[in-house]
Amino acid sequence: MKNQTWLSLNYFAFFFTWGVFMPFWTGWLVDSKGLTIQAASAVIGAGFISRSISTLVVFPAFCRHRSIALLLRMFPFISTILLFLFLPFTSPKILIAVMVIFTILYPLILPLMESTGTMMVKADGIHYGKSRRWGSIGYTVALIVVGIITSIFSDHAIFFIMAFGMLVMLATANVKSPPSIQKRIGSKSSSYRGLLKSKRFLLGLVIAILLQGTHASYNNYGFLYLQDLHVSKFYIGFILNIAVLAEILFFSFADRIFRKVPTPVMFIIASIACMIRWLVIFAFPSAIVFIVMQLFHSLTFGLTHYTFIRLINEELQQQDIPAAQAVYTSLGMGFIVGIFTYLGGFLYSHSPGLAFGGMSVVALPCIFIGSYMYLRYRKAIEVI
Repeated sequence: MKNQTWLSLNYFAFFFTWGVFMPFWTGWLVDSKGLTIQAASAVIGAGFISRSISTLVVFPAFCRHRSIALLLRMFPFISTILLFLFLPFTSPKILIAVMVIFTILYPLILPLMESTGTMMVKADGIHYGKSRRWGSIGYTVALIVVGIITSIFSDHAIFFIMAFGMLVMLATANVKSPPSIQKRIGSKSSSYRGLLKSKRFLLGLVIAILLQGTHASYNNYGFLYLQDLHVSKFYIGFILNIAVLAEILFFSFADRIFRKVPTPVMFIIASIACMIRWLVIFAFPSAIVFIVMQLFHSLTFGLTHYTFIRLINEELQQQDIPAAQAVYTSLGMGFIVGIFTYLGGFLYSHSPGLAFGGMSVVALPCIFIGSYMYLRYRKAIEVI
């Protein structure tokens, strides 16, 4: 199997499970476990906090002692077993404990996949955007499958779709991996000091963390928000898919369109898109408006992520890539999302739209940081 194909297959398999877990797990806790939105937010938020700590501590430690290829086989296997701990319990406190245990390992597959992709860009010359879009396709398929099956049966089916996806991911992870990821990176992978050498990287990291954090309300309450707008469960999966389709389209052309665009400029564009997206959803509570704003996902998430991956390649050495991915995933897709999930749950309990409007405030400083980054490092950008 070609390296590009192998990476695309594994992106597809992982993001299928991610497309079940991220948008629908809060709804599953509310409908299948009988939790209130605030109790479900506590469970989900605890998972994000656990994920952030695990990504910062556990992920680099594993990378120091084991190859990326081995970890890509080990983590899905253990995570599949841990998933079934959710079934027998309904107590919020116990579910928080189960979520903490589960998120110690399962979310680590994300930085593993992104480290794999970044390393293969350097070592094998693969096209990141071409393979990453298959992750978006996997996410899309998951949204469609969950939407159709839950409309026929009930939200109880969400768990079993997740379990099926985990088994598929386990199978793809055991396909022979490329030689470039079969060696341990070495002891330097556990150190974060290499990241501190580049102030430009640190500024970009702050922007990426904040912008990814603004997706907390969308990821955790988008499903419930559409239900509050009286949208049929059958159509919710398709509506959520619009964002992923926009993301797929973005990754298909990103290398061509943004190849010569400076990273600070791309961060500024993503920041402005975030402000517009969440403010419009807050100001106009309508299913049609929500659908239109889904197109902005290509910029709010896709462009932010793409820019950060390129920034890593511009600023860091290969041995620093896992540490960079660990910090990005831990803080940008873990800790900050956990905090904003708690905040979003509080705002949502007062008014669903407020959960989105609050996120727009977070994007504002990113515009100024991006502008400073561009002006401060303009000469370095021109050299790159």
